[in-house]
Amino acid sequence: MREALSSCLSCDKQNSLYPFQKNKSTPQIEAKMLYSQEMTSKISIKTFQKREIIDITGKIEVFVPQSKVISGIIQIFALHTTCAIIITEPENGLKKDLFSYLEKESPQGPFSHNHGDSAHVSSHLLSALIGQGQTVLIENGRLFLGSWQRVCLLELDGPKTREIAVKIIKDEKN
Repeated sequence: MREALSSCLSCDKQNSLYPFQKNKSTPQIEAKMLYSQEMTSKISIKTFQKREIIDITGKIEVFVPQSKVISGIIQIFALHTTCAIIITEPENGLKKDLFSYLEKESPQGPFSHNHGDSAHVSSHLLSALIGQGQTVLIENGRLFLGSWQRVCLLELDGPKTREIAVKIIKDEKN
């Protein structure tokens, strides 16, 4: 694996992946595609509360058999800056604990963010810290998750309709 990765990465200033970069003294990394087959889809999720956790595993896993991928990865990415994608157990007590923690630890301001209502700034910050995406392994044509793990949308500024991008990448060996 180490040999495969090192042979895939090379520094090349002439063929930079970032031609817009002004500082040409910074080496650029060029990566070759490690996977041979890809499938990208998008789903919409309607949220109903200011903050909520929605289990989207069922909506995500339907893409795996459609892709016919036996081994690979699935990337799940929220196309928004005030929600996050997490892997958790969506049990009611744990949801309450998570929201209690987020409420306690949420940034309080003052904020410099100036579009819309400043009340949603903490949602932007939490989304950036938690992350808008997750990657899950695919093995034997199924999501490879632990017993209690589920892919969830963490709404931080609802209610809204959220767009989630899903990309399946087939392992090159298959």
